[in-house]
Amino acid sequence: MRIMIVTDSLGGPRKDKIETIKYEDTWCYIIKKYIEDLDKKKEVIIFNHYGYTVGEIFEFIDYYLLLYSPKIIIFQFGIVDCVYRALRKKEILIINLLKLEKFIRPIISKYHYFLTKIRKIRYTSPKNFKKYLKMIMENLIQNNVMGIFLAIAPACQKFKEKSFFVEENIKIYNSILEEEVKNNNMIFIKNLFPNNSNIDDLFLDDGHHLNKKGHLILSQTILEHIRNLILSANQKN
Repeated sequence: MRIMIVTDSLGGPRKDKIETIKYEDTWCYIIKKYIEDLDKKKEVIIFNHYGYTVGEIFEFIDYYLLLYSPKIIIFQFGIVDCVYRALRKKEILIINLLKLEKFIRPIISKYHYFLTKIRKIRYTSPKNFKKYLKMIMENLIQNNVMGIFLAIAPACQKFKEKSFFVEENIKIYNSILEEEVKNNNMIFIKNLFPNNSNIDDLFLDDGHHLNKKGHLILSQTILEHIRNLILSANQKN
């Protein structure tokens, strides 16, 4: 049986100022190793799409289902869609084409919170987020694939200080995600970390991506939710 993990950058390795997250440190790899060690007949394939929105992930769904034929897909995305941005994608493209990034980036970084507050740019509106989720669900159901969806991770203090309304945006999009997942009888993992967790201790210096501890704890949470599903699949095999 083939299982697939599809994430944005929060599931992938990353080089940070203080801590480097190697592939083996990621929650995706930890899940992969656990499942494949448990049953050699199972194969786990990982796709980390850095900076992808739900719409961009949807564009790959047919590709995943046709060419890989997974029985289960674990999804983690949403933060790219919901947070307010200082710049639009087209503006970033123009800045890069004109090779102005090294001049513009420090200014954007310094005034990021203010810019996100006045511009309120989202890559995906709540309406379109729901639309793409519905289409993803339809494809999964048509192909008899079980989808396991992780909630958008809570914002640490650094993230709140960097991006206006981030905590509220995460709640809005998580509500949409949870509703669509449950309406289609898929699995939704709402609480990614134990209630007594200090969220600030689970993220890298950028305030957005998980550190090693965050990846490890998230992998444990996911395994608690999917272990019975994996074991029942073992019995069927």
